[in-house]
Amino acid sequence: MKKHGLPKANRLRKRGDYILAAGEAVRRLRSGCFLLIIRPNGRSESRLGITVTRKIGKAVVRNRLKRQVREFFRLNRQLLPPGQDMVVIARQGAVDLSSQYIQARLSVLISDPQP
Repeated sequence: MKKHGLPKANRLRKRGDYILAAGEAVRRLRSGCFLLIIRPNGRSESRLGITVTRKIGKAVVRNRLKRQVREFFRLNRQLLPPGQDMVVIARQGAVDLSSQYIQARLSVLISDPQP
């Protein structure tokens, strides 16, 4: 078993999970080049899904951005509210951001006090 990484139990892995999150979203938060969709999942743990379209760039660029987002959530798992599915959608311009700026934008999204 890996010491690091986001376990499979903490990831959205099926297309149906993404569709449910979009359809039953309780909150949609936008910050910079990211959109965060939140939906209760009825589980004890939160799960993360990441969407980066081909418009953002080639596979190497998209995968790098996904790794940065995944790493932020792995390191800040304790800040996440339990029992929620969260889908992060990267928008145009996200590729040009530094890791520190990505972390700052995502921390603003997950700490947003809106109901």
